[in-house]
Amino acid sequence: MKQATEALKLYFKSLSLFWRASPLIAILLILLIPIQAVVPSILVWLGQYLIDTVTNAKFITGYLISWAIVFFLGNLVTPVMTTVQGVLTDRLISTMNISLMEKSKDLKGLRAFENSSFYDDLQIISSEASWRPVNLIVFGINILRNVITSLSMAFLLAKYNPLIALLILASVIPQSIITYKIQQESFETMVTLSPDSRRIQYYSDLLLTKYAAKEIRIFNLFDFFIDKYRQTFQSIHGDISNKRYKKMIASILFISLGSMVSIVSLFWFIQSIRSGQIQIGALLTFTTSIIYINQSLSSLVEESSMLYDTLLYMKKYFTFMDMKPDVSNRGSEAIKDLSEISFHDVSFTYQGNEEKALDAITFHVNSGEKIAIVGENGAGKTTLIKLLLRFYDIDSGRIESNGKDILTYDIQQCRSSFSVVFQDFAHFSLSIKDNIVMSNLSEKDNIKRMVHAAEESGIDKVMAHKNIDYDKILGKEYTEGIELSGGEWQKLAITKAYFSGKKFLILDEPTAALDPRSEYEMFRNFLNLTEDKTVLFITHRLAAVKLSDKVLVLKEGKIHGFDTHENLMKVNQYYRELYTMQTSGYYEGEAMPRSTVEVQG
Repeated sequence: MKQATEALKLYFKSLSLFWRASPLIAILLILLIPIQAVVPSILVWLGQYLIDTVTNAKFITGYLISWAIVFFLGNLVTPVMTTVQGVLTDRLISTMNISLMEKSKDLKGLRAFENSSFYDDLQIISSEASWRPVNLIVFGINILRNVITSLSMAFLLAKYNPLIALLILASVIPQSIITYKIQQESFETMVTLSPDSRRIQYYSDLLLTKYAAKEIRIFNLFDFFIDKYRQTFQSIHGDISNKRYKKMIASILFISLGSMVSIVSLFWFIQSIRSGQIQIGALLTFTTSIIYINQSLSSLVEESSMLYDTLLYMKKYFTFMDMKPDVSNRGSEAIKDLSEISFHDVSFTYQGNEEKALDAITFHVNSGEKIAIVGENGAGKTTLIKLLLRFYDIDSGRIESNGKDILTYDIQQCRSSFSVVFQDFAHFSLSIKDNIVMSNLSEKDNIKRMVHAAEESGIDKVMAHKNIDYDKILGKEYTEGIELSGGEWQKLAITKAYFSGKKFLILDEPTAALDPRSEYEMFRNFLNLTEDKTVLFITHRLAAVKLSDKVLVLKEGKIHGFDTHENLMKVNQYYRELYTMQTSGYYEGEAMPRSTVEVQG
């Protein structure tokens, strides 16, 4: 009972989305549903009187015209209902998807995405947002229609014998409840085992998409993942099947009972007609009502179970929509010309970890300085950048920008002061122009600036070689799109940084896909073109650190050195070991390596 009450509350809460999607269409739908639902009962009622009047040789014109009008209107309502339902569905899908995208703006940080439970739910919400609203409308409408039809047919039966109407309803209800329970438990099991459910989808996707196509074929992993799919599938569905078999037996018993009630009722109607207690038209009412009640209640149960599944989705949807921001945004000040930053005793621990990712970090970067950040894997290099960009709230300490606590600034204003190229930057399936100008949308129509940025990064040469222009769509999601190589995508990412025009640039190892020579040339050109800007760049290849003003050395979340390359080579043994290990393959006296052994970080 409690579960049914919660489901009803959730459904009525979901109905508010109908109104948001289109108030006028929602009202029209509310008016059409009962009309469509009672038409069968009215036709049966009029049909009964038609039979009775024909049998008694009475005048039938009035009943015939009424029946024809109702029949015509009933048929007319169907295409109107389909159209109205389709329009509302389209608008509801749009409303829900836009609300999800709007809500994503509130999640300024990344902490929530590291919660596996939240991320699982978010994947369900986003992947099913294009069709769940359809179920919400279709099943909701059909349930209401079936309830009205069943009750109206039962009312017709009750005119002749209320007890028979109650017995027929009572005989169908237990079977309906059992069917509903089977469906409900199936859905709940799938939700409870949702990680396993997504796991079997993952195994399927591995064999049917390009994501791991090379590894699958090299190592011949087809049977390996097919077996994993079978094992996981059997563990999920074994328990559900056992429950279904048990309830099937109970269903057969109740169906037999319901059939006996209907047969006995039929004999009563026939006997009453023979004795003259009721007219022959009542037989039409009985047989038609029995069929409609059974069909309506069966549909009601099936669609209720499907709606229940959709309501589970809506629960996740509303939970997501009610989420609180995951990083504080108390500040309101705007930043003008951000140029210098300071970390004061900053510590941070990732959610679920005990070990600190950064521990008591303190350093200062002056305006116009070029700072290289180096260290082994897990040293905290990228974490430091994420904290500067306000993707997380720090545990302790203070980060300052232009001498003020970074928390005093509006978070989006703060981020808009940086231009960042991440190591795992996104590959947007958009035109080359859109990929470039998105870093500074206020200048999106500045073609001269875009072309200049493309020339500085070298992506213009790639375009010339491929004979494509700035309107060319990238990515294979669209038939007209083309794919770039890893190095070409990185050149495009660097183009964004040039185009942004920001005075503080951050490069989080954006050159991983470039060969050592190209990387060195890229860094040299980039730093030469940003003489008046402040730059932080993370790199695993240390050839480029000589181009920086200072090197920030991180080890196990702590600062292990912060000085010029020359001074660190003299006094910092750890840094000297890193640099020497990597430059052991360099030509003597050359700035460019002939081979590079990467520092893992």
